[in-house]
Amino acid sequence: MNSKQWNQLAAEFEDSVCDLTATDLNSQLTRLMKHVVLPPGGARLVDLGCGIGTFIREFGDRFESIIGLDFAAKILARAKNRQPKELVERIQWHTLDLAQAPAAIGACADLTVCLNVVTSPVEKTREELWAAIAAVTKPGGFTIVGIPAIESARMVDDVVNAKKKGPRAVLDPKGLLDRTGAVQKHYSRPELKQIMERHGFTSVRISRVYCPWSEEGMRKPRASSAPYPWDWACLAQRAAAKAVSMA
Repeated sequence: MNSKQWNQLAAEFEDSVCDLTATDLNSQLTRLMKHVVLPPGGARLVDLGCGIGTFIREFGDRFESIIGLDFAAKILARAKNRQPKELVERIQWHTLDLAQAPAAIGACADLTVCLNVVTSPVEKTREELWAAIAAVTKPGGFTIVGIPAIESARMVDDVVNAKKKGPRAVLDPKGLLDRTGAVQKHYSRPELKQIMERHGFTSVRISRVYCPWSEEGMRKPRASSAPYPWDWACLAQRAAAKAVSMA
């Protein structure tokens, strides 16, 4: 989607967009945050693709300064209006394409968050976003990335087609699937780990963030033992800068 299309979703964001912080059924983001080691003073959060600011509102009190970025001005306006008074003075808001973030703010984040943003069906666009996540994160800093899980999509497909006769639907081998009317990139767990490591992140921890079946446009199947659908949430640390030898 372009910025104009995203702006049209501002008023109905909660009903039209997967807001991972709001739909996290098993408090997995809270658990991952416990493993984020922040400096004792002046920690900064950067939320790339912050949407209506749910992550900032939930966890922003842990940071001295916050940057929220999104390329849809109307959605950012909602994000501003949803923040508690004690956070307002700490937050800078930027309306820009996320690939431009490194040039705009540099490597300034002790924690970079990017939830369900790197989902474009275009590989070049996704690669620019992965590079931006790494580039705005300080050496030694952390990132939490959320993305759609191909394994979950397969599970949902099995549940939907369990009673149907004939061959099952074939999921795109590249993970490009229609999700609520838009084609999005879905990732396998090993693929996500490989991407993070390729962009200079270490200590990769990947967890399931369960969400309601309504996010798949369905009610929970009564007769199914299947779990809730999930997205992958990845916590990783950017490799620290190497010391320069003076010898």
